[in-house]
Amino acid sequence: MTTFPSGTRVSSLLCVLFAGCLALCASSHAASDGPAPRSEVAHSVAKPAASPDRVGAYVLSPERDAKARSLAKVRLRVKILGIAWGLLVLAAILRFRLAAALRDLAERHTRRKILQLLIVVPALMAVIGVATLPLAIYGNGLSRSYGLSVQGWASWFGDWGKGLVLTALLSTLLSGVLYALIRRFPKRWWFAFWLASIPLILLGFFLTPLVIEPLFNRFEPLKVSRPALSRDLLRMVERAGVHIPEDRFFLMHASQKTTALNAYVTGFGGSKRIVLWDTLTSGMEAPGVLFVASHELGHYVLRHLLGGLVLSVLGVLAALFIGARAVGVLIGRWGPRWGIRDPGDWASLPLLLLVASLLSTVGEPLGNLYSRQIEHEADRYALELMHHLTADAPQAGAKAFQKLGEANLSDPAPSALRVLLFYSHPPIAERIRFCLTYDPWSAGGTPVYVR
Repeated sequence: MTTFPSGTRVSSLLCVLFAGCLALCASSHAASDGPAPRSEVAHSVAKPAASPDRVGAYVLSPERDAKARSLAKVRLRVKILGIAWGLLVLAAILRFRLAAALRDLAERHTRRKILQLLIVVPALMAVIGVATLPLAIYGNGLSRSYGLSVQGWASWFGDWGKGLVLTALLSTLLSGVLYALIRRFPKRWWFAFWLASIPLILLGFFLTPLVIEPLFNRFEPLKVSRPALSRDLLRMVERAGVHIPEDRFFLMHASQKTTALNAYVTGFGGSKRIVLWDTLTSGMEAPGVLFVASHELGHYVLRHLLGGLVLSVLGVLAALFIGARAVGVLIGRWGPRWGIRDPGDWASLPLLLLVASLLSTVGEPLGNLYSRQIEHEADRYALELMHHLTADAPQAGAKAFQKLGEANLSDPAPSALRVLLFYSHPPIAERIRFCLTYDPWSAGGTPVYVR
């Protein structure tokens, strides 16, 4: 259930600047679904729960089941269309030499590189933002029509505008660093930028919960609005043997924008925190909320954020190495047609983004594979920790996932291919089944993490 603030897909691509290996956000890891053969998932959905008060499998009412399956199909089409449209926009900018025209305009007005940067990059980001706006509007309309979004259009456009400004600022800063290194190290710029990107990535991870997330949502300490829950979480953290101060538990007022339930961990060092959505705390019973929180705690205890950070850095290195060679070949062949003089030309920015987008698309399944694995291990950790805190940890977990699936309209039977390509979390049906079958204690076995 790790997540990142909505609207950060573009800025994540730019924060890892043109590496595109790991989509840090993208927004967002919703409490999605998980891996299991399709036939097993379908079987578990059809299986009735043992009693009205107990969860025996992921079961939706006929109405919500139909909505969840319909939404999954539409979202898949929108996902594919979004990838294709984003690539088409960048290709059109190259084909019609828009970046070259902006570069020429900047060079006519000033010889100073910093001023040229401030003209070309924000203008290009504005063009890309406006060109992709219709699809973003459709996506929000889709969420509203399925009852997942309650955000008014004025608020939504406000968030979109803030995201566009943030993207322009980040891309201008990072582009300045990148092009300075390209001109200074024309053959090894990819490695120089990789070294420069490491502190930038670390800074981005650190600042995101402190600076970026509050731009889009309102947060408050959990102990202020949910003091009893905050104390329960503190006891749970102490039982886990880790040190996370109570002032690192936060409540996000998600209900102002969505009906979905979620929680996530973010930040590191002085900015690390566990965030629970207010829709979760009000829409789920206490044992379920504690299970979700113990899952998030598992990400900290098992050092998943550190592992993801290391993989991000290594992915950036691989993407920059491949991307630099691809950009060189493409400029050598089509550079004159696009008005690009060399890789250090401002007009090459759309090409860099195009190559990054392709690498990001290709690398996304690998990132999702890692994400599904750590989410599964966090589920295991939560079950083991809750075993010491509640009389029926399997039901606490199963009920939590049932609630998440119902509220978020999680697909009851995703295809194996869709899970492989697009799922950052295991399907809900698989997670419920794991909750109900994981029991090392009764067989005299030893739990993996919490003993």
